[in-house]
Amino acid sequence: MTDNDIKLSYDLDGSGKNKYQPAGGWSDGVDEEAKNWYYARQKTAEFEGGVQNTSTDLGNSQTLADGTVLKTSTRYGLTFEAYMSSIGKDVSKMTKAETDKWIGGFNSTTPKQVDGIFKKQYWDKYDLGQIKDRHIAATIYDAMVNQGYDLGRGNNGSTLMRVMKELGIEGDNSNLKNAISSINNAIDSQGADKVLKAYNDVREESYWNSEDIDDSAYGWMSRLNKQR
Repeated sequence: MTDNDIKLSYDLDGSGKNKYQPAGGWSDGVDEEAKNWYYARQKTAEFEGGVQNTSTDLGNSQTLADGTVLKTSTRYGLTFEAYMSSIGKDVSKMTKAETDKWIGGFNSTTPKQVDGIFKKQYWDKYDLGQIKDRHIAATIYDAMVNQGYDLGRGNNGSTLMRVMKELGIEGDNSNLKNAISSINNAIDSQGADKVLKAYNDVREESYWNSEDIDDSAYGWMSRLNKQR
């Protein structure tokens, strides 16, 4: 079995049908970007399917402006920090009294609401639907949800530039338009499989350098391997 066969096999259920589409299949008129968003979200949702309260997960802990360390859950992949960011608020600049006003709303978020937040905050905001290969778009989306990656925020130390370096080609992460162009140019010149491997290799390196790798290694590697 080739690497591509293995990659494609992750998308199939036990009967050989594509897992990442609605139960009845796609209706006529659904565009590729909508299908690619569904694909990316469903793959990530496999690992973000519930409410998680792991004390060692750094995403469940935020230091507030008054020095309080706020402990929260993660809801379907959504941290309290990301929830507040979705409404334009920076948790690090808030006090405990201020965050108390929002905890109830966060604790009642549903999977559907989280889908909407993630689509707006990651998929739409970073134009991931413009990436030519859905597997690459999906792993970038997953990295944004799980590792805090972004695009178009500058070249120094950026994930994208590390990927370009691994591929041995030039890239530009100075703004979002150039970042998306760099990814698509790399797909054209290197092939999607090489770009996907480079991106996931950089993701793996970041995981192993994380402070809480000892507690999270198995889950993170299982998650990443589904994106390879």
